Amino acid sequence: MQQAWLRWNRGRGDRAGTSNSLSKSSSNRLVRSQSSQTSVQLQAFIEPIGSIICGAGEHLMTEHVSTEKPSPAPPNSSGRHAAGADPAKREQILAGAKSVFMTKGFDAAGVNDICRAAGVSKSTLYVYFENKEDLFESMVEAQRDRLFAGASTALSEPLTTEETLRRYGTALAEILCSDQVLRAHRIVVGIAERMPEIGARFYAAGAMHAQSALADFLRRRVESGDLAIPDVELSAAQFIELATSNLWKPRLFGRETRPPTDTEIARSVTAAVTMFLAAYGVKHGGS
Repeated sequence: MQQAWLRWNRGRGDRAGTSNSLSKSSSNRLVRSQSSQTSVQLQAFIEPIGSIICGAGEHLMTEHVSTEKPSPAPPNSSGRHAAGADPAKREQILAGAKSVFMTKGFDAAGVNDICRAAGVSKSTLYVYFENKEDLFESMVEAQRDRLFAGASTALSEPLTTEETLRRYGTALAEILCSDQVLRAHRIVVGIAERMPEIGARFYAAGAMHAQSALADFLRRRVESGDLAIPDVELSAAQFIELATSNLWKPRLFGRETRPPTDTEIARSVTAAVTMFLAAYGVKHGGS
């Protein structure tokens, strides 16, 4: 009896195991089926996105290549100047700046005042000049080139040493004693303590420029045997001081309110030439 019960119980267990195996197998087939369907759905969803991404990537790569080698710009057939490259506009701004600086001085001159005087916008002004200091220095350089052109020409003409010095001294005295140069000097003196770099550049563009040009002339005359000068740089500075003696400083400090006359300039320059040649001139022919 007991053995029969054991056989029945084992048979029941076997049937339950078989049933569980069948159940697990069916469950696994269901999971695999669902997974397969999900994979198909994901693939159907991902493939269009991948195409879009790849297409966009190709487009971006194409755009990147095109920016690396841009096509050349067509030539400007209108005749217009590039920004900041119109000489007439630059001169227009400098003329407006000159009128404001000479009237108000450097500190009181505002960028808006200069724009109004020049008839340009502030954005246009800053295309041509970095700031007010740059504008002032450019104005000084432009005036220097214009004013000293005649004096520099005198140094290159085929004249005697005496006549060349006379012409150069006369031109220099007229320039340094003119109203506009004196105003520029006074402006720079007024700001040199706060902005010494402007004072240094003003001196280099004016006094040193004139002195260097004269030194080159004197050096040539030393080489030709007309002059005997141990230090041409020093002698050039000496001649300029002699030629403008009792003319420039009285004007600079307001003792003289009018420019010197031709007679006054000739008197000072003639004495300067006589003294200079007495010190450095070479006497020829044993005279």
